[in-house]
Amino acid sequence: MKKFINRLYLKENVFDAALNRIRWVFDEFPNVIVAMSGGKDSTVVFNLALMVAKEKNRLPLSVLFVDQECEWSFTIDYIRTIRDNPDVDLKWLQVPIGIANSASGDSDFTCWGEDEKWMRDKEPGAIHEAPIGREWYGMFPEILKWQYGKEKVCLLTGIRAQEAPRRAFLLTSHNTFKGRTWGKILHKKNEQFNMSPLYDWGTSDIWTSIHRNGWKYCRLYDEQYAKGVPINGMRLSSLHHETALQALTMLQEIDRKTWDAVVERIPGANTIKHLNAEAFNLPKELPWMFKNWDDYRAHLVKYLVPEADKEFHRNIAEVYRKNWSLFPVKDKLFKQLAKTALNNDLYGTYMRNFETGPDVQGWRFWISGKPDSDNPANKLIVKSKSAGHYTGMLSDQPRGPFHY
Repeated sequence: MKKFINRLYLKENVFDAALNRIRWVFDEFPNVIVAMSGGKDSTVVFNLALMVAKEKNRLPLSVLFVDQECEWSFTIDYIRTIRDNPDVDLKWLQVPIGIANSASGDSDFTCWGEDEKWMRDKEPGAIHEAPIGREWYGMFPEILKWQYGKEKVCLLTGIRAQEAPRRAFLLTSHNTFKGRTWGKILHKKNEQFNMSPLYDWGTSDIWTSIHRNGWKYCRLYDEQYAKGVPINGMRLSSLHHETALQALTMLQEIDRKTWDAVVERIPGANTIKHLNAEAFNLPKELPWMFKNWDDYRAHLVKYLVPEADKEFHRNIAEVYRKNWSLFPVKDKLFKQLAKTALNNDLYGTYMRNFETGPDVQGWRFWISGKPDSDNPANKLIVKSKSAGHYTGMLSDQPRGPFHY
């Protein structure tokens, strides 16, 4: 029986490994900028990069914060401390960006929208106009193009493989730059990339580094800890993000001023709070009145999805129905599509995470004939074999409509 190795452990600890990766980035790139969200991961990347920038005489360190307007007050307070650091050149963007509102399923929320009442005033010295478009997922390549033109540049991010199977796959499977997998190509010709030097860190590594080094961090984490939120469940994100729904249940108690502004600005926020964040959770079991998860998905699209987005959800269901016809557990696939419809996920976040989960990814490799992909422990492959499928039945990996 073949042995499938998921990880290779090195003698070097993650702190030293990350420092050396960042040193390599500074040696390879004349321009380096740190993506800062205010969260724990970007806090560590920022501080490590600051250490290297001082070491290599590359101060001030460029830092990018894209303000999504509906931010915790704790986040804004923390970003201000970074702005006030004389060793930092902070680019604070407060520009209109279209972002899905997961609190209500609306798809047309625009932070810092023109002629709208914002949650708070814009920050003095922030950038209020930029030619970067209004679509979140395509914004960062445009920011680098706007700031650096055709110059070689690296955007450092705090993305970690531990956070999701999709991230683990993307950070370990593809050559990004000079043999390094832990990044993403933003503009190949101009040699503009983002690199994630913490890709192999665990959550405990993050907090150990912060406390051992006495680094400042966003105090929202202290409030979440006091509320009993598990360390792995703590999230710092904009308050309309899909990961923020649970946070809305405690916002009124620990950040009252922000809560009042969020209720006025974000449709559905107050409902989420009163429903204890269960409003957009998919049922664990198929409701008895539906024959399968595809039937339930169609019901959600018909009665819950906004009219303007119904065609989108019907189309992606057809794409998966066609391209994934050999997938051995159809209910598993359509349950995820039902979740996509329930949350009106127009960016494909749930489906990308589904496709790059370990078992699904392994099955995709096997059905497309990738060498050494026959894993007898993968239940999806076992089910496919039972159905008479064999490796290589598809010339390419079955794909959905989303790029990854």
